[in-house]
Amino acid sequence: MSGLAWHALPARARAPALDPRHDAFAGWAEATDFNDAQLPGRSGPPQALWLMLELREPAPDQLDPPCAWLHQRAAELPPNWLRLPDSYAQPLLGLESLRFCTALANPDFIRALGDAGRLASQPADLRERLLEIRAAIDRYEIALEGDWWEAATAWETLPRVPGDPLVPLVIGIIDDGLPFAHQRLSWRAADGSRHSRFLSLWNLAARGAPDPQWGSGEVLDQARLDQAIALASDAAGHVDEDAAYALLDMGRLLRHRATHGAHVADLACGMPPPAQAQHGPAIVGVQLRPMESTLCISAGAHLFDALRFVVERADRAGAERIVVNASLGNIAGPHNGSSMFEAAVDALIALRRRPGLTPVELVLPEGNSHLSRCHARARLEATKGMALQWRLRPDDGTSSYLETWLLPEQAGAIAMDWRLTPPGGPALDLSFTLPPSAATPAQEWALRDAEGRTLALFGLHPDPANGNHALGLLTVAPTAPYGPWTYAAPSGAWALDLRQHAGSAPLACSVYSQRDEKSFGHPGRGRQAVLEDKGCDQVYDELGWPRLQDRGDCLIRRAGSINALACGTQVEVVGGLTRQPDGSLAPAPYSSVGLPSDPRANLRKLAISEDSPVLRGIHAAGCRSGSVVALSGTSMAAPQHARRLGQSAAAKAAVPPLALDHNGVARSFVEPDAEQERRSALRRGKP
Repeated sequence: MSGLAWHALPARARAPALDPRHDAFAGWAEATDFNDAQLPGRSGPPQALWLMLELREPAPDQLDPPCAWLHQRAAELPPNWLRLPDSYAQPLLGLESLRFCTALANPDFIRALGDAGRLASQPADLRERLLEIRAAIDRYEIALEGDWWEAATAWETLPRVPGDPLVPLVIGIIDDGLPFAHQRLSWRAADGSRHSRFLSLWNLAARGAPDPQWGSGEVLDQARLDQAIALASDAAGHVDEDAAYALLDMGRLLRHRATHGAHVADLACGMPPPAQAQHGPAIVGVQLRPMESTLCISAGAHLFDALRFVVERADRAGAERIVVNASLGNIAGPHNGSSMFEAAVDALIALRRRPGLTPVELVLPEGNSHLSRCHARARLEATKGMALQWRLRPDDGTSSYLETWLLPEQAGAIAMDWRLTPPGGPALDLSFTLPPSAATPAQEWALRDAEGRTLALFGLHPDPANGNHALGLLTVAPTAPYGPWTYAAPSGAWALDLRQHAGSAPLACSVYSQRDEKSFGHPGRGRQAVLEDKGCDQVYDELGWPRLQDRGDCLIRRAGSINALACGTQVEVVGGLTRQPDGSLAPAPYSSVGLPSDPRANLRKLAISEDSPVLRGIHAAGCRSGSVVALSGTSMAAPQHARRLGQSAAAKAAVPPLALDHNGVARSFVEPDAEQERRSALRRGKP
């Protein structure tokens, strides 16, 4: 492509005492009118976007909890500047000191987070209030587009009553496609009527006015779910499940043979249809918004609020135990628990483990990117560099992200040279020095075509909000125009070359290509970009079998590709296993693992996600009652562990058997329950 040229952008200077740590994606978002944050089906630049925020430690004379203080300050601003959901006005039980929250903001406020000078044109009183809020924010990440909501006239608070439990266990399911009327997720009363086991369902994909308590979607309580089931039932008690879903505007989400959420929910808490009587754990669900790609600027904001929703509804019910399954994941990130989402979840879970509070257990999958060629790692020294190619595929309707994380191994100055070369375009040569001071500005360069359109942006971020190490971030526009994108970047291989100056201290360099695939059950435009290392990165051997182990001389690494949302210290993480013909267990080929040196490796769990090498996946419920489908992935391993966590103390205390992961680490194996074992045996022809 002719006419391409790199242009240096103004540095993002930062005064640590006044300015928040910037989202590394902010420059790209602003340069492209926040195109990547736009929701499917929308037109025009977003008028409001979600943020995930970490607030600074409050001043000693501040009496209000941090998030409640910000909720009040935001409410005092003129309309449509900044707003926190009303659920932050009164902190959840035990979370008064939590400093993480979400907020809806207009683009002008987001731009001002990166540059306070953008507020100069505002009236003096408003500018002072905005600067006060800005100074209270320690770091921020930009999430997806949102809609402003009408302020609620009142919010009913129903606190948990200690010592008076109404339900012994609540299972939270955060997923896409939750069939609340399914017979395995409901129960039959004595009169033959069916009732959902969902205490509450937050539908983030609802098309009406946003719920003011939570800021988006629609909250459906058990009475409304049961009413829809009753209206869709005939005199004999037979339920037209499609009609029940259509009554609550969920038909389009569940008009499929199978959904990810139905399968996960059945594995986590599905029960055989009873003749009568209520049984099985209560459920709180969060129906996520369907996306055309697994790629997102930040999934953390909505996932964090989803976790808070489950906790709040479980507290209302007086739950004695809360187990939440979120079978979701990403590839790129710091992978050390310092991302916004991981830090927020760790803080929430740790606070709820104090005496007198109901603890929360969150289960996440380990990831499916072991063979995806999306991770490279090298130890850089003065005599050793790192040269890679990053291949963008044609007809990719979504942006692609490449993250390079720099982790010094010892104290000492590090000077580096970078060369970045786009397909058919000019190289970008630059230098970077570590360790930076807290005030070192981020540096960014935009690749533009002859018409001035930004095709790519590369930034060096010494202290990003996205993690606690220096980050080199390359963002590239779609290779095919789609949605808000009216132009495309060239497909092909980008070349990345890193070299250290003589005398520099050694450092570890980890490169990740962000996940960018089609979402299950939805039409999509994403195509995964992969890393290449001069032919040594083949996924399969000469006989067609997957290469499961890393080659010592190859930069492309399978180990270390663990789910980037699952590296915190307080979460439960589960990988996948394949049942072999002789009954033994082997790691599922795709099941990700951390680095061999990962100190938490033996604390993670394993569960069967493949019935055999030739029978892909495991059986669980389809979208409609009576149907069974097979789905694969560590997403199906995680809910089996969530189910076990919900069992009695005696069942959990049993010593689990062990199985090995791809790194050869012995981990606890979550044995399938009797029903799951029966399903598997029948499928394998062993009744």
